[in-house]
Amino acid sequence: MLASKAAMERLGRAIAFVATVMVVGSFGWMLLTSSGSSGGLLGFETPSIALEILEEPNEVAAVLGGEDGGERAALRHAVDVDFAVIGAYWLLFVLLAAVLGRRMLPGARLMAVAVVVAVTMAAVLDVVENFRLYRVLAAPGDPHVLRELIEPARRAAVGKWAALFTATALVSPVFYGFDDEVLYGFGLLFVCTGLVGLAGVAWYPPAVEWAFGLLGVSLLVVAGLFLWEPDHLVEDSA
Repeated sequence: MLASKAAMERLGRAIAFVATVMVVGSFGWMLLTSSGSSGGLLGFETPSIALEILEEPNEVAAVLGGEDGGERAALRHAVDVDFAVIGAYWLLFVLLAAVLGRRMLPGARLMAVAVVVAVTMAAVLDVVENFRLYRVLAAPGDPHVLRELIEPARRAAVGKWAALFTATALVSPVFYGFDDEVLYGFGLLFVCTGLVGLAGVAWYPPAVEWAFGLLGVSLLVVAGLFLWEPDHLVEDSA
């Protein structure tokens, strides 16, 4: 039992480390394009997210800027960085699912499996989306050419965000099962983040950007909690 607890504490430290890497990587991903030309375009402030979600060629062309401009180079670097972010969030959610699967809560193991399936789908679609975005970034600004390239990339992006926000909501019971209202509130934060993101995917695309910001806050919470109280967060494990 002591060995098992020590192993779970090491798992908690690993979660804190990966969550921190995820936050830093995501911040860098957004910072790379924060000075792009799409600020405020149809409700988006982050060009890299706008590029994934926007549907019309003229809107995407506004994000891309000129064919030899700095916007495309910055977006290309953001896509490069995104591969590291993909690995970080996949590992983080798998580690959280490992904790969730040990919770003495009804359906915890089933939810843990669902988290792993959802985040794996998100990661696979994210990789597909990135390779399709490379094609968009290399394309001329002709609307007819862009239209043919935008839709496949957008389909992958929408599927990715839907799967990632589903995983975010499903992993929330990691914070339940304790007699602690603060932890319960952190669990609700994950649920709200997932619901806001899914609402963005289904109805109002800029909400995806809001949910991404909430996810950053959620991951900071994860990093802090698992760094300072890993034994408290695993004490209700089998």
